[in-house]
Amino acid sequence: MSHHTAKAALRCSAAGLLAAGLTVGGVAAAAAETTADAPPPVHLDIDGNLQLAPGVNLLKIDAEGMRSADGTTTGTYTATVQLGSSSTPLTVNGPVTCIAVDGADASLIYPISGIMGTQLPGSLENALAVQVSVHQGTDGEGDMVGVSLPMPTGVFDGCAPAGTPFPFEGTIDAGTG
Repeated sequence: MSHHTAKAALRCSAAGLLAAGLTVGGVAAAAAETTADAPPPVHLDIDGNLQLAPGVNLLKIDAEGMRSADGTTTGTYTATVQLGSSSTPLTVNGPVTCIAVDGADASLIYPISGIMGTQLPGSLENALAVQVSVHQGTDGEGDMVGVSLPMPTGVFDGCAPAGTPFPFEGTIDAGTG
């Protein structure tokens, strides 16, 4: 066998092994996906104030939610607009439909189902949703929060924690299990 023929045979063999490995890996990955358990149970409770600056409250947040072992997410969210340290009558609420917890960071999504204690008309109820992300500070670092603008509910693909640019004064309790 010539040198060129041997090189070509080795290349074909390597390509065949790579293809076989990809096929086996693909089958193993597909099998893992079909037998994978639901995401682990998590909980997220937020009770406090989003602040523009320390002591200057903008939003009072009261949320509690959980994702069970079967993947079902339940909970409620209420946010009241504040002017400094005074609450306004503008309150938004809705059900928690997605929760993600990643170490010190967590997030939830809630579709807006009511404003100022009233239910929205059918076509508007749950049409827009908001994502709230939190970061639990450690080692002297303060807690932080971020809130998205209302967006069409269908645009959210999961609820991985997003940016948290604002100081948060209150309690954040997030965890797995």
